[in-house]
Amino acid sequence: MRPIYLKLSKPADKLPTGSSRFWGNPDLPAGTGYPTYTVDDGEKYHYEFICQINLSDVASLDRDGLLPRKGLLSFFAK
Repeated sequence: MRPIYLKLSKPADKLPTGSSRFWGNPDLPAGTGYPTYTVDDGEKYHYEFICQINLSDVASLDRDGLLPRKGLLSFFAK
C-alpha cells in the first residue's frame, strides 16, 4: 500500500458542497444529524469535524481499488 499525500491550501472563495476540505462544517446528507456522543452523566456533545474527502478526487490514487469511486469520506474526533 502506498501513502497518499494531500496538499493543503486556503481557498480564495467558499468551496462548493461536496469538496474535499479540512475543518469548518461537514456536508452531511439531508436529514442526517450532526454526529454526537454521550458521556457518563448523559450529556451529549458534538464530535469535532476533522475533514472530508471527495472520493472522486482520490480515485486515481487508489490503485488497489479499495475505496468507492464517489461519495464523501468524513472524519470526526472526540
